Amino acid sequence: MEGYDWIIYVNPDAGSGYDASRFFRSDPNTIVGPAGFKGTIQVAKNPSGAETEEMYDRACGAYATSAQLTATVNDVKGQYTLTYSKVGSSPLLMFALSHHIQSLDPELRGQVTRLQLRTSTKGMATAVWADKLSYTEPNLPTTMGFGPWIANSNARPRYTPEVLALIAAVAEQDLRRVMTEAIPPESMYYAGKSLAKFATIVWVIKDILANDAMAATGLDKLKQEFAKYVANQQKFILQYDDTWKGVVSSAGFDNPGADFGNTYYNDHHFHFGYFVYTAAVIGYFDPAWLTQGDNKAWTNMLVKDFAESDYNGRDYPFSRSFDWWHGHSWAKGLFESADGKDQESTSEDGFASFAVKMWGKVIGDANMEKRGKLMMCCKGAGLINVYRQSHARDPSTQLQQLLLPAVKQRQPPGALCRQQSHRYLVREQGGLCE
Repeated sequence: MEGYDWIIYVNPDAGSGYDASRFFRSDPNTIVGPAGFKGTIQVAKNPSGAETEEMYDRACGAYATSAQLTATVNDVKGQYTLTYSKVGSSPLLMFALSHHIQSLDPELRGQVTRLQLRTSTKGMATAVWADKLSYTEPNLPTTMGFGPWIANSNARPRYTPEVLALIAAVAEQDLRRVMTEAIPPESMYYAGKSLAKFATIVWVIKDILANDAMAATGLDKLKQEFAKYVANQQKFILQYDDTWKGVVSSAGFDNPGADFGNTYYNDHHFHFGYFVYTAAVIGYFDPAWLTQGDNKAWTNMLVKDFAESDYNGRDYPFSRSFDWWHGHSWAKGLFESADGKDQESTSEDGFASFAVKMWGKVIGDANMEKRGKLMMCCKGAGLINVYRQSHARDPSTQLQQLLLPAVKQRQPPGALCRQQSHRYLVREQGGLCE
């Protein structure tokens, strides 16, 4: 028990006649109560003695049962809120991660407590008195486009003639290479990366070098390659899965691990994000392409697969990949994970949201663009606090957090039992105390 006291709240259902005072500790690892229990038992780690115990007593009787996400974006400012449904009348004592505390709405600052518990992989979580938690991101990347970006500025980078000459020489070689190399046929992931690289080279030639003729040649070839996927003519076609509600590669029907587990929903925001970005570049240069065939509908399908915004959507689950509480996406799909879900690639996670933002901007879907911007900011805060080794922090502390065992993520106790519940204190060296 790590040398800490633990508090157990035993709360039988009203009218059950159950005697909650008869629990006892039969050995150091076992607590036994009378048979026939119906109700709620809540267990809380107490790191701070009487002060923490009083907080848990106040929260006793309530626990969160669900959360509803809402968000608003106004120009450069975004806010998202998790509103909790609960059982019980006591206030909820919710635990927030470090990036939550940084972004916490000013009106909730006074509800932040001194109680902290260590999570399995996300550092210290801080308890907050709140039935809903609101977070504000004040600097959304509104001015971000396809090119190099300076925060809160519309300024475009300037290149010297020598730099432009070097870029031109390399870009011509790169374009010749991508136009002759085959798009990898076995994998949606590698195909998406190849197409995104192709699209970036075309963008550089057009917007940086202003070589319209060369860019047009590359863009035509890029459209041809992309069209094969819109028409579902690749080696392993995409099919809709009516069980888990998504679009999956047929590559894994015989081998679940094929294409990094795409068929079992691994890495969808990585794989499909590259295609969404490619479509955004094509549509940026040729708006008429958006109205041709199924180009727009097909790309929107990919966005909905990994970033559906409709809670009540018929065909896709809400926000399959991005976890609005943790502040990053999960790469793991349906595979069993003995040591917990994984993230795998913070850069590709961020790129997927960037792709959503730019696709929304190109097609004129302001709400999609706003969601992409807000996800980018949430990830920026979440990833910096958890994954990035920053010189602004104590390196030894951060390294210690990064080396914690990667165990399965479990929501910290959101609230801790009803009036009339029976409380027990379990001490490390002692027995079971009332």
